[in-house]
Amino acid sequence: MKSTSTIKAVNIIDISGRIVQTMVSEDAMVSKLEVSISQFDSGIYFVEVITSSNERYTTRVVVQK
Repeated sequence: MKSTSTIKAVNIIDISGRIVQTMVSEDAMVSKLEVSISQFDSGIYFVEVITSSNERYTTRVVVQK
Protein backbone atom coordinates (compact mmCIF):
# COMPACT_ATOMS: atom_id res chain seq x y z
CA MET A 1 0.00 0.00 0.00
CA LYS A 2 1.20 3.53 -0.67
CA SER A 3 2.33 5.33 2.45
CA THR A 4 -0.20 8.12 1.77
CA SER A 5 -3.16 5.71 1.59
CA THR A 6 -5.52 5.40 4.51
CA ILE A 7 -7.59 2.34 5.39
CA LYS A 8 -11.33 2.56 4.87
CA ALA A 9 -12.25 -1.07 5.60
CA VAL A 10 -10.85 -4.57 6.08
CA ASN A 11 -12.72 -7.74 5.08
CA ILE A 12 -11.84 -11.24 6.26
CA ILE A 13 -13.03 -13.75 3.66
CA ASP A 14 -13.12 -17.53 4.06
CA ILE A 15 -12.03 -20.01 1.39
CA SER A 16 -15.61 -20.27 0.05
CA GLY A 17 -15.71 -16.51 -0.59
CA ARG A 18 -17.96 -15.62 2.34
CA ILE A 19 -17.10 -12.45 4.25
CA VAL A 20 -16.76 -13.58 7.88
CA GLN A 21 -15.74 -10.23 9.37
CA THR A 22 -15.71 -6.62 8.25
CA MET A 23 -13.97 -3.82 10.08
CA VAL A 24 -14.65 -0.22 9.08
CA SER A 25 -12.23 2.50 10.09
CA GLU A 26 -13.79 5.19 12.27
CA ASP A 27 -10.79 7.47 11.76
CA ALA A 28 -10.32 8.96 8.29
CA MET A 29 -6.55 9.21 8.84
CA VAL A 30 -5.77 5.64 9.98
CA SER A 31 -2.99 3.89 8.05
CA LYS A 32 -2.75 0.84 10.35
CA LEU A 33 -5.51 -1.39 11.67
CA GLU A 34 -5.19 -4.46 13.91
CA VAL A 35 -7.40 -7.44 13.15
CA SER A 36 -7.70 -10.38 15.54
CA ILE A 37 -8.26 -13.70 13.79
CA SER A 38 -8.04 -15.83 16.94
CA GLN A 39 -11.78 -16.59 16.86
CA PHE A 40 -11.56 -18.21 13.40
CA ASP A 41 -11.27 -21.94 12.83
CA SER A 42 -8.16 -23.39 11.19
CA GLY A 43 -8.15 -22.81 7.45
CA ILE A 44 -7.29 -20.41 4.67
CA TYR A 45 -8.63 -16.87 4.75
CA PHE A 46 -8.12 -13.79 2.64
CA VAL A 47 -7.62 -10.33 4.12
CA GLU A 48 -8.86 -7.58 1.82
CA VAL A 49 -7.85 -4.00 2.63
CA ILE A 50 -9.85 -1.21 1.00
CA THR A 51 -8.23 2.22 1.00
CA SER A 52 -9.82 5.65 1.07
CA SER A 53 -9.19 5.87 -2.69
CA ASN A 54 -11.04 2.52 -3.16
CA GLU A 55 -7.89 0.56 -4.00
CA ARG A 56 -8.10 -3.09 -2.91
CA TYR A 57 -5.21 -5.17 -1.62
CA THR A 58 -5.68 -8.85 -0.80
CA THR A 59 -3.39 -11.30 0.97
CA ARG A 60 -3.82 -14.90 2.02
CA VAL A 61 -3.61 -15.93 5.68
CA VAL A 62 -3.40 -19.51 6.96
CA VAL A 63 -4.81 -20.07 10.46
CA GLN A 64 -3.43 -23.17 12.20
CA LYS A 65 -4.54 -24.17 15.69
